[in-house]
Amino acid sequence: MSVQVGTEFESYEALTAAVRVYEEENFVNLIIRDTRTVEAAAKRNLRKTYNPAIKYSDIAFCCTYGGKQYVSHSTGKRNHKTTKKACPFYVKVRATADGQKLFVRDVLDTHNHDISEVSE
Repeated sequence: MSVQVGTEFESYEALTAAVRVYEEENFVNLIIRDTRTVEAAAKRNLRKTYNPAIKYSDIAFCCTYGGKQYVSHSTGKRNHKTTKKACPFYVKVRATADGQKLFVRDVLDTHNHDISEVSE
């Protein structure tokens, strides 16, 4: 199963399996940036029930190179290196309106760094 806008998943495990396949096919590493559990979402919306198999109501994946560049506030005595390159790539996943499945609601499939089979 692919990771495209509109793709639905029956469970969190099915989503993570699809993300792993996407990583292998596109030679990228993704991390989970933001989440909201179904328990927290149910507290926010008391009229909605969630399938516990989906585990999260909102998930945002990003590239391992995503995020802000580290800005040091030190005096320079120690070196700090980071792999962050402010990569704009993301995949946003949300629970369906009935709360029983997860679906991919938005994808920005561009990177600002080289993608290759050889890892850096």
